[in-house]
Amino acid sequence: MYPVGKVLRTDRHPRHLREYDAVVPGSADRIIKMAENALAHRERMDTKIVDAEIADRKLGMWLGFAALIVILGLGAYFGIQGNAVVAGLFLTTAVLGAIPVFVLGRYWQQNGDDEE
Repeated sequence: MYPVGKVLRTDRHPRHLREYDAVVPGSADRIIKMAENALAHRERMDTKIVDAEIADRKLGMWLGFAALIVILGLGAYFGIQGNAVVAGLFLTTAVLGAIPVFVLGRYWQQNGDDEE
C-alpha cells in the first residue's frame, strides 16, 4: 500500500511513474503525454464552447433586433394606412418587448444571474 500523496487528478505520483516504467519501459513518458494530450483537448473544447456561446448570443441579438424592426415597420405601415388601433398594438408590443430586455439584461449581468 502506498502512502497517499497530494497530486492532481490526472497526474500520477512520481513513485508510481517509476514503477510503471520499471515494468514497461517508456510507459511513464506515455502516461505523461496522455495527460498532456487530455489537457490540450479539454482546453480546445472549452474554447469551442465559449466561442459557440458567444456566437449564440450574437445570433440571438441580431434576430431580436430584426424582429423589433419588423414589428416597428408593421406598426408604421398600419399607422400610415390609417389603422391606429393595429398600429398602436404593434408599437406597444415593440416597446414593451424591447425595453425590458435592455433594462433587465443589464440588471441580470450586474447581479451575476447569467453565470453557470
